[in-house]
Amino acid sequence: GGIDIARPTIEIDTEKLIELHSQGYPDGDIAEALNVSRPTIIRRRKELGLKANRRKGERGMVFRCQWPIKSQHFWPLENRHF
Repeated sequence: GGIDIARPTIEIDTEKLIELHSQGYPDGDIAEALNVSRPTIIRRRKELGLKANRRKGERGMVFRCQWPIKSQHFWPLENRHF
């Protein structure tokens, strides 16, 4: 038999993840707010049975807009009101 190598469990605030997800935030924004990686959020969201707030391959506004951007969407997360 081989040695099973598992990922270390990353503690995240599941209630906050659910709250931000229900408000429509995408995985990347939730990851930034909870200080974890986007793949961690995706994995945990799937474990919770939640669907992505964006369709696969869809990108945020930053890729469709030209600078300068004056939207609250692009303020640092510390300045957003969750």
